[in-house]
Amino acid sequence: MWKTPSDLRGPLLGGSDVRITRGKDEAALTRLWQEKRGEAEPKDLSGNLIVQLGNVTEELNRAWYELVGGAPQDWIGRSGTSAIHPDDRAEVSANWRRSCETLANFTGVRRLRARDGSYHTMQYKASPVLDDHGGVAFWVGIDSDITEYKAIEHALRSSNQELEAFSYSVSHDL
Repeated sequence: MWKTPSDLRGPLLGGSDVRITRGKDEAALTRLWQEKRGEAEPKDLSGNLIVQLGNVTEELNRAWYELVGGAPQDWIGRSGTSAIHPDDRAEVSANWRRSCETLANFTGVRRLRARDGSYHTMQYKASPVLDDHGGVAFWVGIDSDITEYKAIEHALRSSNQELEAFSYSVSHDL
């Protein structure tokens, strides 16, 4: 497949690798080459889920598989929509169509079904990377798990509502 690190500079790789494949850092390119050949462990990209949308999809990172399970063939192409909460699918699809038509960033919030059956609230953002002719070469994006943030936000709103109700009752009792 790839015989030398320079082979990675071809048009097929993108996503989180594009900075390396299009850059001038030969050490980083050699490291990526070793990762793709299985000679080096890929970098841990922490809790972020790096994905590429469009024509070519690279393997998702460890955090994706820890959350949703499965194997690469389960998620490449359109099959990834099965993990999206049914109530969120129409909005995500509309956002995707709009982004493809206008080349605007693909952004929003959606819930993904984890392998344990629970849903995690994810904030997503993807941007098109254009080729030399102004067409989309590929999309690169990131999902961030904001489930805890949303739970804290909900608890804060509930507390504020209780405080407002208490303040109202105290002010009217005087």
